[in-house]
Amino acid sequence: MSDISLLSKRKFVVTNDITVHIPTIREIRGNDDEPSKQADYWSVVNMFAATSCDIMIELDEQGIDFTKWSDFNTFLMMFNGVSKDTLHEMSPLLFDNVDLSTFIIKENANKTHLLLADTNSETTIDELVYMRLSTIFCTINNMKKNHRKMGNETMKEYAIERAKVHRKNAKRMRQEAESYFDKQIIAMVNNHDFKYNFETVNNLTIYDFNVSLKQLTKNKAVDNLYRGIYAGTIKYTAEYNNKLNWLDYES
Repeated sequence: MSDISLLSKRKFVVTNDITVHIPTIREIRGNDDEPSKQADYWSVVNMFAATSCDIMIELDEQGIDFTKWSDFNTFLMMFNGVSKDTLHEMSPLLFDNVDLSTFIIKENANKTHLLLADTNSETTIDELVYMRLSTIFCTINNMKKNHRKMGNETMKEYAIERAKVHRKNAKRMRQEAESYFDKQIIAMVNNHDFKYNFETVNNLTIYDFNVSLKQLTKNKAVDNLYRGIYAGTIKYTAEYNNKLNWLDYES
């Protein structure tokens, strides 16, 4: 699933029982007469995108070495931390046919591994299905997993202490999540190369919006590179050949 094509799509079939829904900006931000769903949306998406590095404090408080904790175990742990009401309300934004609020953590038939099982059907999310869902949700939302290698115990302790400092800003982070799209939408709508206005941009899927944002960012970087070379502030070398192609340039 490394080369997923989601352009202009509204759904993606993962298994016979699970179809991912690709929401529009409007679905996540809400209409004028309803509150934004952004913070709750990100809290559920983060279950699929999080790694042990994101919950290192919680793991440390339980005496668990976060460097030896799997992504799937992180997912299960975070699943337990999201309310059933939030899971129920946000599930239609993530799936066409799955209500996460009806799932529970249980052992597989051989009692060798844990998984999520739907209490209303035979649908399950084991580690393999989770990995596919994690890839698709990271792709839709332009997210990268936080995999950091710790060279030694000192580095691990430092990372945990830094995480404790950042945790104090949890309230501010939730406020930022509530208005996550605002800054990006303002920047895009005021770019002459973006063909949508403040109303029509809401009809884009979050994936189409994210790839458009990424492409315009690339275009801007290439334009700046051209100007620098032309003005002589950047010395042209062969390494810039690929970067001068705005279709291939990677920022």
